[in-house]
Amino acid sequence: MRKLSGLLLATLFVLCVPSLSQAIMIEIAPPVTTVQEGGSFDVSILVSGLEQDGNDEIVSAFDLFIDYDPTVIAANSVVFGSELGGILNGDFISPGQVEIFEISLFDDEFLAATQGDSVLLAVLTFDALAAGTSSLVFGQPLPFLPPVDVKGRDGAVLDLAVNTARVIVEPAAIPEPTSLALLGLGLFVMGALRRRPVVARHN
Repeated sequence: MRKLSGLLLATLFVLCVPSLSQAIMIEIAPPVTTVQEGGSFDVSILVSGLEQDGNDEIVSAFDLFIDYDPTVIAANSVVFGSELGGILNGDFISPGQVEIFEISLFDDEFLAATQGDSVLLAVLTFDALAAGTSSLVFGQPLPFLPPVDVKGRDGAVLDLAVNTARVIVEPAAIPEPTSLALLGLGLFVMGALRRRPVVARHN
């Protein structure tokens, strides 16, 4: 009996693992970003795993909310990818949230012929405000809306695995003691030179 149950578990594992690895995924990349306070950084919103077993999927539209900690970082700008046509798109940036959306005017067959296994939806630029850590996650503005609204063929909502990201903002660099000492010495010398009396020369 134990051998039979072990065999069943092994079979289930073998059957399930490929399907998990082939799931269509939406992600915020890179998964971890480290930046200094006062700097800026980019993250990409990507859908990947569209080409599976000859039954290729597409991205025809999306409406996404990306939440973050507004005390640590601030959204600055959005640049959309070109693979949906880049015409009917827009973004709303508010403290703590960015909404990005796009609807393609191309038909499904054209999108299937031009999109590959992965599609870049947008690149978001953020400013690092203060030292700390902020998550970047897909938000759900209303309970009855899908958590991640990305549409495929015939406008059907895609079932997506989700990967989020994290941003670490480090304190701004403090000048090294040697640099401070040299700066102080330079200021002292400049001050001393300015105080030196000017001696008039007589011929």
